[in-house]
Amino acid sequence: LWGASLWTMFIGYRFEEASRASAVIHTFPVFVALLAMLFLGEMLSISQWIAILIVVVGAFSISFRSVDGNLFTLNKAFPILVSASIFTALAHISGKYALARIEVEFVYAVRNFCMATFLAMFCRPKDTFTAIRALKNPQTLALVVLGEIILAPIGIFLNVAASNLGAISIISTVTASRPFFVFLYGSFLSIAPFRLLDESVDIRTLSTKAVSISLIIGGIALLSLSLIHI
Repeated sequence: LWGASLWTMFIGYRFEEASRASAVIHTFPVFVALLAMLFLGEMLSISQWIAILIVVVGAFSISFRSVDGNLFTLNKAFPILVSASIFTALAHISGKYALARIEVEFVYAVRNFCMATFLAMFCRPKDTFTAIRALKNPQTLALVVLGEIILAPIGIFLNVAASNLGAISIISTVTASRPFFVFLYGSFLSIAPFRLLDESVDIRTLSTKAVSISLIIGGIALLSLSLIHI
């Protein structure tokens, strides 16, 4: 499930800006609540349905963009990113079950091994040569080492450890605050003198992203608080 989540996420990133894509993917706590209702017999209160509606509105609004004067054109990456969100929700739930019986370190190792195995199935021989050519660029090499070799494993381990310590609904909610930081970092790295990303940084786009991400995080927080009271 984590492999499927990453696979669909990477495909979505090919068609959408990082900050927009991350916001849609991290609506997964909504699917956690819905899946719990369907498979665990849990009932959703009025406030929880309102929270879900807020998150959905935020996810849709951040995916809208102006095309030929039409402000309500939904990006083609949206269904792909929603799929990634659903896979992420399923992965969180199944991971919590695993942690009830297996130690954190072993779950972490299995998760990474299975993710790598799943993604390796989609690799083509020419991808190796493409990656080698890309890594000859010092900037690309530095970013891959920092992001994929150092930061990503640390983030994954902390996520697994946190899932072992608390309710998965709360853990997933905190994890879903990631779009806020992606929005900040993505915008920052898209301006001079960095220009590492190619995100839109005009006032209109930044305002839309900020409002949409606020709706998503606010709705998820409301959903989490409702789950705590239950």
